[in-house]
Amino acid sequence: MRNQGSKHRYFHVVVCFTILLLKNTSAETPRVLLDGNPAGQGIAPVTTTVIPGEKILVAVCAENVELMHSYSVKCSFNSDIVVFEGGAATLSPLTPAFLESAKGKIAAFLAIPGNGTVEIAATQTGKNPAAAVTGSGILGYLSFTAKAGGDPGIALIDARLVDPEGTTTIATVK
Repeated sequence: MRNQGSKHRYFHVVVCFTILLLKNTSAETPRVLLDGNPAGQGIAPVTTTVIPGEKILVAVCAENVELMHSYSVKCSFNSDIVVFEGGAATLSPLTPAFLESAKGKIAAFLAIPGNGTVEIAATQTGKNPAAAVTGSGILGYLSFTAKAGGDPGIALIDARLVDPEGTTTIATVK
């Protein structure tokens, strides 16, 4: 109650706190899959036959990821049929990569070819949990050119997702 003769006012102040839930234990297992038609709606299977000279663009997609800070995905391909041409985190510098969708920045993106394999990996700058991504999106693109006719055999081997704390999750590959 305020004293009638007093010039002081008293206020009741309520302080609210927001608790950020960093781990969702009910989330589905993250998975990584290949999209053979990255411009289309939905996930399309990677083509099963190619002709010499044909270009193949494959999107490496992630679903149900939570607080991803970096990743490493390894794919195999039939090196007798296709040649790996390159990899990229995005197809346009005007479109942010999925790893940048929560205001993070990619510090490094690598596409490392091997003997019939290619591994793509990327990491964000810093270890800010607010910049880590959650949800679904395209991790990167792989480009191939057919040197012979047949099945390019492009398939996922391994996918590892890492949170800002350095905890690795092995994603289900499809």
